[in-house]
Amino acid sequence: MRFRILFLKRNTQNRDAERSCSCIQNLSRGLNLKTAQGKVSPKEKLFHVPDALCKILNRDLKFAGIEKRDVLDRVVDVHALRHTHATILAKRGVSPKVAQSSMRHSCIRLTMNVYTHLELTDVAEGVKQIPDFLE
Repeated sequence: MRFRILFLKRNTQNRDAERSCSCIQNLSRGLNLKTAQGKVSPKEKLFHVPDALCKILNRDLKFAGIEKRDVLDRVVDVHALRHTHATILAKRGVSPKVAQSSMRHSCIRLTMNVYTHLELTDVAEGVKQIPDFLE
């Protein structure tokens, strides 16, 4: 199995974007090399999340009556909470720069394009505010 990491189109005028793309390419190459050498299993996790934190989350999910997997086979895990955090901030009208800082991201595009998930209804609500602004 080859690891494949997708990223946004490289912007040559943005040094942060260049560094991020370079870092991602290097990570992808390194993972593929280690996999080919048998040093990394395709099932192995890339980032360590402490077991205690996972146990606490699982306990809290059970207590709240929330299933770990939904009908679309999506999993509630620690990383999913980051997506939820960014999305809630956006829906509450928090400035993207504040959201970026809260997420501790170096690039605002990561916060807004990867972690923030807005629905068509959210866009419609934003458009409804335009007439109020113009009055």
